[in-house]
Amino acid sequence: MYHLIKKDILMQKRAMKLSLLLMIFFTFTLSQLELVGYTVAVLAVTYQLALGASSLEDKNNSDKILISLPIKRNIIVLSKYVSVYVYTAYAILFYTLINAIGHLLH
Repeated sequence: MYHLIKKDILMQKRAMKLSLLLMIFFTFTLSQLELVGYTVAVLAVTYQLALGASSLEDKNNSDKILISLPIKRNIIVLSKYVSVYVYTAYAILFYTLINAIGHLLH
């Protein structure tokens, strides 16, 4: 399962970089909303990364390759759910870091 999550993250290199820019944008635009802005930013980035991973797999037909491997289907599905938690942790970590840097520069 670890390798499937790693595959999803490696496929998303470009999207991860773009999500950093999105979090910087959210930091400056939603900073007055405090907790609501924080929640919106984390959910938006997590949603973007989860949908990006799904669209890349659909585009490359990698689901057919995964099914042909000797991996149980429930492990494949479980890794997709766990990857959403990894994306959420990534968004929380970097949004908090960017927000802290923004407050220090103010």
